[in-house]
This record gives sequence, C-alpha cells and structure tokens, in this order.
Amino acid sequence: MAHRAELGLGVVVGVGVNVNLSVEQLPTERATSLLVEGVELLNRNIILPAYLNKFAALYKDFVAVGGHADRPLSSGLSLMGLMQAFMGTLGQAVRAELPGGAVVHGIATELRLDGSLVVREDGGTVHIVSAGDVIHLRRTDSDGGVHYA
Repeated sequence: MAHRAELGLGVVVGVGVNVNLSVEQLPTERATSLLVEGVELLNRNIILPAYLNKFAALYKDFVAVGGHADRPLSSGLSLMGLMQAFMGTLGQAVRAELPGGAVVHGIATELRLDGSLVVREDGGTVHIVSAGDVIHLRRTDSDGGVHYA
C-alpha cells in the first residue's frame, strides 16, 4: 500500500440522489427527492444504471475534447455551458461559508472554468469562492429591506 505522500494531491467528489424520501424524511428544507418531485418510477435497479450510463457518455464526450470544459461536446454545448444551464445558483442571493469561518453574502454571478464561483457583494466587491458551503438565501422581510435567511 502506498503512503499518503506518494499518492499526491486529489479530490473527492460525491453525488447523491434522494429517491423515495418523503418531505419529512429529507435532511434539509432545501432538499428534494424523486418521490417529492412526482417521479413515478422509483426503482433503484433502473435509476442507477441509467444515471451511470448518462455519466459515462458525458465523460466520454469530455475526454474526446481533451478534457477542456469550454470546448463544445457532441451536443453542441460545452461542459461549462451544460453546468451553467442546469445550475440554479447563478443569479441567486447566496451566503458562502468559507474555510476558516469567513462568510460572504452576495449574488452568485458566474461559474469560472476552474470550478470556482464568483460572488458579488452589494457594494460591488467580488469574491472568488473555490471552497466552502454555498447556501441559497430567501428574503425574510416584507418592508422592502434586504434581509435573508
């Protein structure tokens, strides 16, 4: 077995799909599930292979363009274009909780090629968030002020 120092740097990426959790069973109020969204077919033996086949096809497309996220895939969009099209964070008010305890509030304006998120504060200050927890914010006031939860 190799020692940690011999392995070099790495990234751990994880995804999950809530399949048949009810609203009460979900981990947060922002989470959803296929059941909650009205999907009728909830068989994991069908969902998992379909998901993995789609992921494999997208990865093959990505490799075919040399691993460049800004180059068009066979669908015509680049990987960046696909991510931005499906990303609900862009244009939204967010709170980014950064390593070390710093917190940034602003509008998520852009996803950069390196995967970092651009957040612009009300005063115009721009932050590049490459690590941290990004939480979508909701207005909590009715008097026209800007307060978020």
